[in-house]
Amino acid sequence: MATRDQANAALPEINNLTLSQILVQQPTYSIYQGHAKKDQTPVILFVLNQTRAENPDLTAQFAERARTVAQLDNPYLASVLESGVTEDDRAFTAVTPPAGPTLADSLAQRPPEEPALPPVAALSLMQSIAKAMWAAEQAGLAHHDLTPESIILPQEDTGAIYDLVVPPEANPDFPQNYPEQTLTYQSPEQLAGQPPTIPGNIYAFGIMLYELLAGHRPELPISEWDIFEHKGIPREIPLEEARPGLMPATYELVKNCIWQKEWSRYQSFSEVLAALETALAAEREGPPPPPLIPVDRRTLMIGGAIILVLLLLIGGFFVVRGLSGGADGNAELFVPPTTAVPASTDLPPTATSSDTPDNQPDEPAPAEVIPAESIATETATVTATTTPSPTATDTPTATNTPAETATATETTVPVETACEPSPPSGWVQYAIQEGDYLYNLAVNTGRTVERIQEVNCLTGNLLRLNQKIWLPRLPVHTATPPAIPSDTPDASGSSSTAPSQPPSQPPGPTSEPPSRTPPPPPTPTPKP
Repeated sequence: MATRDQANAALPEINNLTLSQILVQQPTYSIYQGHAKKDQTPVILFVLNQTRAENPDLTAQFAERARTVAQLDNPYLASVLESGVTEDDRAFTAVTPPAGPTLADSLAQRPPEEPALPPVAALSLMQSIAKAMWAAEQAGLAHHDLTPESIILPQEDTGAIYDLVVPPEANPDFPQNYPEQTLTYQSPEQLAGQPPTIPGNIYAFGIMLYELLAGHRPELPISEWDIFEHKGIPREIPLEEARPGLMPATYELVKNCIWQKEWSRYQSFSEVLAALETALAAEREGPPPPPLIPVDRRTLMIGGAIILVLLLLIGGFFVVRGLSGGADGNAELFVPPTTAVPASTDLPPTATSSDTPDNQPDEPAPAEVIPAESIATETATVTATTTPSPTATDTPTATNTPAETATATETTVPVETACEPSPPSGWVQYAIQEGDYLYNLAVNTGRTVERIQEVNCLTGNLLRLNQKIWLPRLPVHTATPPAIPSDTPDASGSSSTAPSQPPSQPPGPTSEPPSRTPPPPPTPTPKP
């Protein structure tokens, strides 16, 4: 167990207990480590620093709280062994904690290359703490200072709270300023001097869960875009950026625990337990598998074009085959007209053109034929017969007929061109935060919604968290801000002039939770 204060102090005398060392020294109470004299059971002793005469109200509250904790039958709370008064008239309570290190010691001993816990292990550990706090909440008790030093780990994925007997009270050392880089376990209202409450305990619970999943407590961003509506209220780096790859239910659980405003968080540990069960089920199941065959619009167009070309080629082949073979599938192709066909000298004399009846075709001479299987071309060409015409000298004359060609034409299918963002000069990238809408961003930057959509290739008004878009650089506040015209053309091609004064509210999300009322729809800008 971690020793937060090893200052030497006189150990109190208690008949049934033997104390070995002091663990914690606070203004109102002290914590000691020891064991029972009878059976050597390890104990942790809580003793008030003031006597009953010096502070009777705190003494009565401490004794009543010890009786309430002793009645709680919860495996994740240290059981009360004994309560009473020391020889010097100070109230004490002895508890029997489970064996194991504190959560603070466990976090300090983790290797630097793996500071974070697996999500299922972290959620299971904090689920046991939430069950203990839910039992305390039902008994009307709030923890005085919930931190990793208040939790003992009997197992790696199980924790137990051992110091619930200490009564909460307002710390006179508060209010304090917020840390510069990292959030503490104390809620903003506790830092302001108010006593701990259940929503304040939920805030500390969320900070610890963030630390288990990310390997460190929530850090504050440091950049020129860190503009907050209220000074002194920090906006931590979301867990999505500190530990990507978790399920959305886990991010939602942590976010709803560490809102800066008390009324924005979960109001009861019963809500925390319900969200924990959902996050645990999602992390155990894992993300859904990707589709086996992702089909999008472009894939369908390309596939359709390929099928169309194949159909045209097959259809053209059958058309050519039908023209070349006629009705008989075993027909032969005629010789092209360039092939010389010798005249037959054994043919009997034929009648002249004057003896041929009207509309009676001349008798063709037999031609040399070539089998159709010997001709293999992608585009089949059918040529007419070389027919010798009878004359008085019986000399054949070759007559060429035009060739019919059947070709398949490939249809060109248009391919969509992806829209690429084209930011004008002076525009910078901005990460969408909680509560951002296109309407707010358009008003704060002095541009229209249509202009922002055109530059960023947006087809709608929906934005997702941490989406990067291009926006005009915000004007810097000065004592005498000059009016700087902007020559950036809008969607209609005309130039617009930026306002000389910066917007009254800075862009980007605030620390407040998102409003349940959607923003007004953007007013379309008429284009000439």
